[in-house]
Amino acid sequence: MCHSTRTHSINGIRCFLQHLNRPITGTAVSELINETRERHRHDDFTTDNALLEFVAKPPVITNCQYGAYVKGIFKANRTPLQASFNTSWTHSTKKISVGILQAIYRAATEEQRDVMDLQAYAGERITCIASLVTINQWEDAGDYVLMHVQARQTKARNAHICIIPKALAERIRERARAAGRNRPFPNHDSIWREITKLALAKFGVRLTSHYLRKRFHTIAGKTTMPVNSWDYLMGDKQSLGHNARTYTLEDFAELINEYDRFLAPYLSIGEAKEADAPKDPMRSSAKTDEIEALRKENAELKTQLIENNRLMQKLLAKLG
Repeated sequence: MCHSTRTHSINGIRCFLQHLNRPITGTAVSELINETRERHRHDDFTTDNALLEFVAKPPVITNCQYGAYVKGIFKANRTPLQASFNTSWTHSTKKISVGILQAIYRAATEEQRDVMDLQAYAGERITCIASLVTINQWEDAGDYVLMHVQARQTKARNAHICIIPKALAERIRERARAAGRNRPFPNHDSIWREITKLALAKFGVRLTSHYLRKRFHTIAGKTTMPVNSWDYLMGDKQSLGHNARTYTLEDFAELINEYDRFLAPYLSIGEAKEADAPKDPMRSSAKTDEIEALRKENAELKTQLIENNRLMQKLLAKLG
């Protein structure tokens, strides 16, 4: 269990015990679980109903999040609670213009820029890639570095890889070596607080690590890169096709090639490009451009040949 999950679980169960007016002791949780298990045998759902009352109290979002951890504790102890409530409070996010995003990036420190780049290029949640995955799990692959994420290290519990440019990886490795640590940014929370504060104070916008994860998703969705490929890079479940995760062959070389063609040109913050319509990113390939030039030349030659034939027929008609 990661530190964040442990902390939220403790806070959640403590608040729930306070809601029940039960004393907080070393055995308070186990006693409540045992009582609840016995009540369930008699179709008594007092604890379940109490949890529904708890999550309905303001602040609702916080209590719903705590309630999810409480349910997890009971489920882990084989006493699942029959209580359903909303734990997802999604909303759309206003786009930050390329110019402002670049200005924030340039105003940031070198360390802050590297944290932003890590999130922008990797697409995974910042806690996973910055403080859970170790640098030992990185693998050099040409111009890129693969970050091998274990299932237990990501919220969605899907083992996968993330890809970042090698130049960025080298800067992060050097900083980690200098600090004597084997994780990219274990202090990412405090770094991102400063970035968010900077963006709000100087540019009047709210920039968070999650914004850059949404940006990754938005850019990927505008390309012709297979959805299962960029879903996989983000740590999500591959959704298209029959049991896509099971039946899709693992090919990191092809995935790197897709990332290089479809995503990498648009993910940079310092040299950001609008990705409003990269519908045919294969056009950036030199080989594809050459084929397109040949097609154009063939079309022009065909037109010229037709015109020559027409003139020839006209000339022959006059001579005859």
